[in-house]
Amino acid sequence: MSGGHVVGRFAPTPSGRMHLGNVFAALIAWLSVRSRDGEMVLRMEDLDTQRTSSDFAETLRSDLCWLGLTWDREQSPQSQRSAFYDGYFEDLRSRGLIYPCYCTRSQLHSVNAPHLADGTYVYPGTCRELTEAQKAALEDEVPVGCVVVQNGKIIARGRNRREKTQCATRHAEMIAVEKACKKVGYWRLYGCTLYVTLEPCPMCAGALAWSQIGRIVYGASDPKRGFSMFSPSLMHPKTEVVSGVLAEECGSLVTEFFRNKRK
Repeated sequence: MSGGHVVGRFAPTPSGRMHLGNVFAALIAWLSVRSRDGEMVLRMEDLDTQRTSSDFAETLRSDLCWLGLTWDREQSPQSQRSAFYDGYFEDLRSRGLIYPCYCTRSQLHSVNAPHLADGTYVYPGTCRELTEAQKAALEDEVPVGCVVVQNGKIIARGRNRREKTQCATRHAEMIAVEKACKKVGYWRLYGCTLYVTLEPCPMCAGALAWSQIGRIVYGASDPKRGFSMFSPSLMHPKTEVVSGVLAEECGSLVTEFFRNKRK
């Protein structure tokens, strides 16, 4: 309801013909809206791509019309609104308010977490504190992760996504720089600091140089592919570079990943 204007919505899943539950929900919404001279909106919840289809969506529309449950406008189906939702999800991710969980169902059920009186499992936050590099390793990516910080706050996060996207350029730094630029609304990242697990490669160093980022802090050196192998430096002359921070821990994470790969 906005300014006294009533808007009702019916959002069926187009996976088959209307059933009594659909009809009841549609009728209640339709009666509520029409009794108050409001607007009726239809939207197809077609996110379950294995079960839904455009043919079923058309069948639902026909069923509604046959029942006399007409609508005033139809919103874009959910499958076409991913970019809209992704923007909000990314904002929540950048603030650390949502995170992926890699636990299996059996792992979640076996933890000694508090339980509600009704026996419902309470998630203990197992994966809340994982670093971006640790998340990458759990996704079978080379465990390199980074964050971009501005004024003491994380504004962007990134981790290797080459295997997931099958794109050679999806390194942690490339992803983080792209997100940070969108966040600040400018392609230059003055006053920002990038913290990363491993010494950036030449590709990432080039992107960081073009962004004119203020400071780069990395952990382990990369004697095979690191930007420091090249002279003159690939970094912007005004960018401060700090190396070797938690180098042993960062290096062990990468080494252990490849050791497991060779088993």
